[in-house]
Amino acid sequence: MLKIAYISILFLFIFVSCSNNNKKTNEYTIEARNKLKIYGFSHCIYEQFKDDVNSTTNIVFSDLLIAGSSYHLMGTGMHTIKQNEETLEVIHDPYKETERYFTKIYPSIKGKSKRTGKPVVFLNCFKIYNSKKFNDFIKKQDMYIQRDK
Repeated sequence: MLKIAYISILFLFIFVSCSNNNKKTNEYTIEARNKLKIYGFSHCIYEQFKDDVNSTTNIVFSDLLIAGSSYHLMGTGMHTIKQNEETLEVIHDPYKETERYFTKIYPSIKGKSKRTGKPVVFLNCFKIYNSKKFNDFIKKQDMYIQRDK
């Protein structure tokens, strides 16, 4: 009977340890996904205003650039850029792919202001950010999450 109790306790300990580890992994993955999504969102907004002559001196625009950059690998980003080890050629860059995703999808978003007739940039970028397709794209980047950070 004592042997069964020890085995049961051991099983319970292993189960709890594994579920806690899985929970931590899940939380880490979700955090990495969110950082990549925010990076893409900030890039989406940046792209729409980058050609505006006043943008480079605009405090909000500068802040947006700094905030977006902080979610890149060189900041707090959690995805790695895959390179050929001999040539250092970039094989896959999740950040660049996220930028391309927004650049490709943005023109198809039709949100315009009724008052001005101009695109509502933040709203359009939010539509992409919150879309199922974008979330699916982000999940495909999971294989590039750095696990040792």
